Amino acid sequence: MTKIAQLYWPILRALQRGYSSPKDQLADVAQFLSWSDEALDRTTALGRPIPQRMIGARNVLRDCGVLKNVGRGRWVLTSKGEGFSTEDELLDFIQQEKPDRRKLRRKGGTATGAEAKKALPQPVVAPALDVSDWQLKLLQKIGRLSVIHFGRMCADLFNAIGFTSVQVSDPATKQIVDGLGSMQVGMASFAVCFRLHKTTGVISRQDILSFRGSMVGKAARGIYISTSEFSEGAMQEASRYGAPAISLINGKELCAQLMKQRIGVRMVKSGAPDPEFFETL
Repeated sequence: MTKIAQLYWPILRALQRGYSSPKDQLADVAQFLSWSDEALDRTTALGRPIPQRMIGARNVLRDCGVLKNVGRGRWVLTSKGEGFSTEDELLDFIQQEKPDRRKLRRKGGTATGAEAKKALPQPVVAPALDVSDWQLKLLQKIGRLSVIHFGRMCADLFNAIGFTSVQVSDPATKQIVDGLGSMQVGMASFAVCFRLHKTTGVISRQDILSFRGSMVGKAARGIYISTSEFSEGAMQEASRYGAPAISLINGKELCAQLMKQRIGVRMVKSGAPDPEFFETL
C-alpha cells in the first residue's frame, strides 16, 4: 500500500519537471514509482484509490507552503518548495510543519469541543475537484441532500436537457440511485441508463464495471454522474473499445449543467445555490 508520505517527493519532483496538472503529475509519479495500471486503480486498505491519496499528499504540501493551486487545475511550487533538493530534506520539513491534530485537541481551554473542531482542517465536499467558490457551495448543498432528492434533481436535469420517459429507481445504496430515459436523435430513439452517485470519493474502474453490468438488457449507452471525480482507470474503462459507451460527468461538470439549465442555481454576480429549489425537492 502506498502511503501519502511516499508521494510527497515524487509530486514535488513532477512539479520541478513542469507537470502542473494533477493528471500529468499522476502519470509522472506512476512512472517514477513503477506503478502498474492495476495498482493505479486499486482501492487501498483505507478505501482510497491512489489518485485520491495524491490529492491528500498535495493538500499536505499546500498546507506546509511547499506548493499552491493557481486555478484551472494547475499547481506550482512556491519559493520555499523550489529550495528542496533531496527527499529527506523535504520529509524533515513536513514533519516539523505539518499540523498535529492531537496537539490541537490537547490544548487547554481554547481548543476543546466545538472550538477544537473549528481549529482543525475542514473537510472539502469534492476533494478531487478544482472548483470555483459557487461550484463548491452548490456541491455542499447537494451533499446535504438525501440520495432520493439527489435523484429527483438529476431527473429534472435530464428532462431539461431533452430526455423523455425519465425514471429514477429506488436507491441502490445510501449514495447511489439508478435511472433510465430515452433520447431522440433525428428519427431514432434510444434508451440510456443513468447512475447517479453522491460521493466525495474517487470513482474507480470497478464502479464503472458494476454500472455496465447493471445496463445489460436495458440500454447500450450509459451516463455516470458523480459529485466527485473519476480515476484514470475509470475513464479508460468507460471509453473501452467494444464495450457499451458510458459518458462520465464529474461534480464540476454537473454544476455547469445545472447552471446552464438554471436548475437549483440562481444568477447573481456569479452562480449561487437556490434555496427555494432545494426545499421543493
